[in-house]
Amino acid sequence: MKILAFSDVHGNVEAVKKLYAETQDADFDLIIFGGDFTNEFFEGFEKAQVQMNEFCEVIKKYDKPFYYVYGNRDMGVKCPIGNCIEEKDWEIGSYTLTNQIEKIDKSKILVNHYLHTQFEDKQVNALLYLYGHDHIGRIYKNYIDLGFLYRGMQAHGAMEALYGCYWFIEINDGKITVENNSWDLRESTCDRHPNQGIFYIPYYYQRDCMLCYDSEHKLNF
Repeated sequence: MKILAFSDVHGNVEAVKKLYAETQDADFDLIIFGGDFTNEFFEGFEKAQVQMNEFCEVIKKYDKPFYYVYGNRDMGVKCPIGNCIEEKDWEIGSYTLTNQIEKIDKSKILVNHYLHTQFEDKQVNALLYLYGHDHIGRIYKNYIDLGFLYRGMQAHGAMEALYGCYWFIEINDGKITVENNSWDLRESTCDRHPNQGIFYIPYYYQRDCMLCYDSEHKLNF
């Protein structure tokens, strides 16, 4: 089973079109989206509804099963297509997509918009944990921070708007292979934080990981 995964579009349909142009002919089985379809928090409901409709028109072109959670910027707008992981669990082959942390085991793929704070210092007992929100592309053990597809100037004091990344995740007999595809990001491991995994950070960062700027994202297991 092969998954196309991405997160945090923030209403930028050009980023979704860019994604589609690069992946429309790729061989994968389903799509998982980690939230923040729109920029409703900053631009209001009416603008967000337009953004959602534009997003969905692109995603429908794939003709693939689409699973998603909402983000903090999706305050009231609703996705009219696909399968919401927050509403129910979904069986995908031998595995289950869930948003419910009390249900997790090694057959589950946990999908949230936020990293649950209880899993910052205790490894989640799931096959895989996918999340977004903090705009940090990262692989750490069985965690994948999906980062962002597009981040505007309003995000975390960003110096410039950036196109981020998307992922192909392949699962075969419980073994996971991950491929990151980045645009305005670079892959990095950090000498200051050698046990914190692989990061995908803005190309202009002078240091090698987000933890060098903000230690709250450190994972302690």
